[in-house]
Formats: sequence, structure tokens, C-alpha cells
Amino acid sequence: MTEPLTKVRRIGVLHHGTEATARAVDTEAALAANDEVTAAIASTEALESACEAVLAAVGHPRSDDRPLVRRLSRDPVTAPWCDLVSRLLSRPGAALAAERLRVAGLLLSWATVEGWFGRLDELPAPPERVGGDGPRRSPFATPVRLLHGWALIGHGRDVEVSERALRVWRELDGRPLGEVLEALRRFDPRERPEDTAATVTWLLRHGLVEAPSRTASRALPR
Repeated sequence: MTEPLTKVRRIGVLHHGTEATARAVDTEAALAANDEVTAAIASTEALESACEAVLAAVGHPRSDDRPLVRRLSRDPVTAPWCDLVSRLLSRPGAALAAERLRVAGLLLSWATVEGWFGRLDELPAPPERVGGDGPRRSPFATPVRLLHGWALIGHGRDVEVSERALRVWRELDGRPLGEVLEALRRFDPRERPEDTAATVTWLLRHGLVEAPSRTASRALPR
């Protein structure tokens, strides 16, 4: 039998994850229609919902009206993300819509995997740069927890993925695949380069990853 606290945590992750997914779909549609106002609002709400999902995963479901960033700052797992989240939420406009969604997707990938089977007790360091020569996860694919697995969902996309494929997806931030492989071996020391490359190819084929753009890495706005 699932413990009551586990049920509360999972309900929070599912509820806020669903909200983030819906707002990410809205963002993609708005950008395609050159509706920058809607894209800015929807991407902001997607990131806020992803943060709420992570707070639920660490055991802090929303129970009051304290500001989101303040609640993130109260737990050592989420506190390092306060600065980046605050910057992305406070900058108006649609220019940062894709980066808001990338951060939302990264946070949700941890909430729906590590935060599903137990209390989420770690997050990666917040990204400080974007771009690079390697493949990048699509901002328009959002991780969703299913009854017996996971999916990456976007506008016109609904692709079931394994836990391993989701781990590969979330590590794709423009770094070379060699660095991605090192990160994956934290979870499975048997991960092989050819397996990583094959999974990236599969994700590319399904529109869940952006091909290398060979654009220079740049710092996120401050």
C-alpha cells in the first residue's frame, strides 16, 4: 500500500506537471502564431508549475500564499535554483520563452523520476549557459509521468520513453556527447557511447531533441 505522504507527493507532481505541460503546448502554439504576449505568459506559467511540481517532490506541497521563489529558498535541494528561476520569471517578453521551457522540462524530469519513487533529495546545478555544439533537448517536449512509465509530450507529439531515455534527454544541453556520457554513468556505469548515440538519434527522429546548431555557448541573462 502506498503511504499517505507518498500519495500527496505524487498527486502534487502529477497536478503541477500537467499544468506545466499544457502551458508549454500553449507557448509553442503562440510562438508559431507570432503571439509574443501569450508566449511570454504561458512560458512563465509553465516554469512556475514545474517549480511547484519540484516543491511537491521534495515534500513541500503548496499550502500557503508565500511567493514561489521564497518557498524554493527554504529547502536546500531547491534553494540553488532561486536565482535562475527569479531571473527567468522577472524578465518580461517572449525572448526567453524557450529557455523557460527548457528549465521547466529539466526540473520536471527530476520530479517525475527521482521524485516519484521517493522524496527528491537532489537536483543538478542550475545551468548557467545555453548553446554549444552538441544536441539539445527540445523546449517543446515536456516530461510526464504515466501509470507505468514516462512520456515526452508536446504539440502534436506524445512519445512514451523509458527511464533511461528520459535521463539521456535531460542531459542534452549542448555539451559534447562525451560529457553527457560521463553524467549518465553516475546512474549506470555500464552506459556505452554507442548506446547513448543510438538513443540521441531516436530522440532526434521523434522531434524531442534539436540537432547541433554549432552556435556558440552563451550565458543566460542576469
